[in-house]
Amino acid sequence: DDAREIARANLTLTAIRETVVATRSLPAPAYAATMTSTPLPQYFIYLVPTPTAYGSIEVSARMDCEIAPNWLSYEVKEGDTLLSLAQTTGSSLIDLREGNCFEPIRGIFAGERMRVPRHPAPSFKPPAPVMQIEAEAASALGCDRLKAQIESPVPSANVEGVFALIGSAFLPEGGRYQIAIKPGWSAEFYLYLESDRPVSSDVLALINTEIFGDGAHRLRLAVKDSVGELIEGGICEIPVMFGSH
Repeated sequence: DDAREIARANLTLTAIRETVVATRSLPAPAYAATMTSTPLPQYFIYLVPTPTAYGSIEVSARMDCEIAPNWLSYEVKEGDTLLSLAQTTGSSLIDLREGNCFEPIRGIFAGERMRVPRHPAPSFKPPAPVMQIEAEAASALGCDRLKAQIESPVPSANVEGVFALIGSAFLPEGGRYQIAIKPGWSAEFYLYLESDRPVSSDVLALINTEIFGDGAHRLRLAVKDSVGELIEGGICEIPVMFGSH
């Protein structure tokens, strides 16, 4: 079992390194000075979890996407995260990502330009990160059924950069699973990814901690049926720490 876990971890880390290098080598999207409704094709590497063994990741090299034509141009400031911009511009994390044709694990960098539905609220003060996991929040929730399990990272683990969320999601017919993340300062979860592919002891998602910022977070895996209802035993939630501390 130890050898199997080491082999899977090595393959997963290799895939992440190769993917991050490939993604960082691509230029940031160039936005036209004038708005246009013409679809703008964007080409980038994006990641899809697959049900194959040992953390294999299917990589596709093309995705056609239209950058939100009526959104405003915005220069990313030091300290901005994709989540903080979603909060201050009245958007969701998914909508902001899709409006800029960002692949799921892409972060943002000070000085680059992106599109936002409205300018960020100037009075917004980013919440201070919660830098420790409180005792009452340190335990896993659910995770005791085969339908929804997170195997790695383990509860209360410290993760940074891009990491692989490994586990299982057994889907009913027409169902899907969702990955959502809640920072320690927040009362709500933010949807990060959803998929209609069943996964068994494999990569559920690659998560970029820079999208959310440092501090205590909770990761939630939820398996839902064809009408979007949570199935019985279909939830697994664990606490983790983002960033190096």
